[in-house]
Amino acid sequence: DCKYDLSHPQPVHSRGCASTMVDAQRLMPEAPRPYGWQSFVLIGILAGMVALPSLTAGLYDDDFWQRRFLLEELAGLRDVGWWKMFGVPLEPGVVPQLVYRGFLPWWTSPGFQLSFFRPLSVATHFLDYALWPASPELMHLQNVLLYVALCLVVYAFYRQIFGASKLALWAALFYALDDAHLEAVSWVAARNSLLTAFFCILSISVLHKSIEEGCSARAWAAAGLIFLAHLSSEGALAV
Repeated sequence: DCKYDLSHPQPVHSRGCASTMVDAQRLMPEAPRPYGWQSFVLIGILAGMVALPSLTAGLYDDDFWQRRFLLEELAGLRDVGWWKMFGVPLEPGVVPQLVYRGFLPWWTSPGFQLSFFRPLSVATHFLDYALWPASPELMHLQNVLLYVALCLVVYAFYRQIFGASKLALWAALFYALDDAHLEAVSWVAARNSLLTAFFCILSISVLHKSIEEGCSARAWAAAGLIFLAHLSSEGALAV
């Protein structure tokens, strides 16, 4: 029989009752173990394995324009500013043709020029051509490392939302294996997408933590991170 002591909130058990309780505890399912640092290692290795084949992709399309622009900038042959690398020069007569074909609206000015302000992304490309201009492999390696960092930040954010659970782990695994990330990872010129995503997710994660803890310093840090995302590309406007 179980007896209750009114001075204590917990029951005092007799021997028979205690053995019954022990047997019941053995039959109860174990609580799921939280996933620790090993899960971060798993996500990092998987993301790296998925992205590593891009090391041999070489340069293509916009990469050649950017290569010419930055090499001329480093040699002092240009005087337009290295941060303007993502500007698209349009020759006279091109804009009316684009309007006629429906690529631009009818009210577009004939002198229209296309330019993206992405100074932080350009700085990473500037570093490429300043240190290893003849090695596309090292340029791609920078993309690979950024992708690994992005997947780890995404996993850390999922753990904030879902806890250290299987759900968070599987969500991060599916994110790392998503083939929609192929272009951003394998194309050097698309590095801005990786940088923007990295700073956006990190900003949201820090902001979420600041709301939970009521910490204004973290809120300012989140604002700084989203500012870096905007310096990476205009894609941060979606956040």
